[in-house]
Amino acid sequence: MFLSSFSSSTTQQASDIYSTDFHTLAITTMEIIAPPVINLAKSAAVPAYRHIGYLFRYKKYVNDLHRKVEDDLLRLENDVNGRVNLARDNGDVIHEVVQQWIVEVDKVRDEVAEMCRQAGKINSCFKGWGSSRYRLGKKSSKKIAIVEDLLTEGRSFSIAANHAPVPPRAVEHLDAFTSRKAIKKELIQVLADGKTNLVGVYGMEGVGKTSLVKEVRQEVEKFKLFDKVVSVTVSQNPDLKGIQRQIAENLDMKIEEESIPIRAARLSKRLKQEKSILLILDGVWTRLELAEVGIIPYTDGQNTCKVLITSRNLDVCYSMGTTKNIEIQGLCYV
Repeated sequence: MFLSSFSSSTTQQASDIYSTDFHTLAITTMEIIAPPVINLAKSAAVPAYRHIGYLFRYKKYVNDLHRKVEDDLLRLENDVNGRVNLARDNGDVIHEVVQQWIVEVDKVRDEVAEMCRQAGKINSCFKGWGSSRYRLGKKSSKKIAIVEDLLTEGRSFSIAANHAPVPPRAVEHLDAFTSRKAIKKELIQVLADGKTNLVGVYGMEGVGKTSLVKEVRQEVEKFKLFDKVVSVTVSQNPDLKGIQRQIAENLDMKIEEESIPIRAARLSKRLKQEKSILLILDGVWTRLELAEVGIIPYTDGQNTCKVLITSRNLDVCYSMGTTKNIEIQGLCYV
């Protein structure tokens, strides 16, 4: 009896102890496991909600995307394009990042237009309850993020272009133009000076000696520095009769004699009848005896006969007795 009672009591106590320990262990285990499980459930619910939204709210995603493109992105693109066109008109260089941005905007605009067509097709046909709507909703959502990035980038463009660098060749032409004006001015001043009767202009072939002299002639005639200006082209092998004939024709003079000295005497006498005359001998290759032609440069206070020659060689100018020589540098008149 006693043993039976003791055994029953002992068994009850053991059962109570086991029950208590199991309960405690269960509570402790739940406290440890529950938070992560709950958090996992919450995190799983968010994407699940989003994916459901792609399916049932696809129209809202497409409409939001369309409004953002039409109201914000394209308006910004018009502003950027306006600045780009203005910069191009001014000859400026458009930034590459700006050009790429415009390309991306045009690409997004076309893609969104296609997505809107797809949405309209789904609505009108009552089809696409499954994958089509889901894909369209998801794609629209992601495209909105891309549009936001483009808006942020486009608004950051403080300037769309830089001034184009001046090409070295253009600088050379500008320098040449400035140099040309200075040389022309100097040459006209020398011709107007009563102290100089024989002037030389020299420089390499192709630098523009003939062009310069033509411009000087126009200026001289415009300001009436001389009563008469005569231009003659001298060949590589000077023909004295040919030079005499050119001068005579410019003076409306007939010269038919065959003798060069007689022709020279008549021509010299005719030149002295002009109160002021400028003779331009263009393209002198070798020393030319002016007296043999009938040309005698002089200034006697009342009458003036001045001579301007052009040559490739400074030595040729010196050999003919020039008192002032002006050089035209290479590449000045290309």
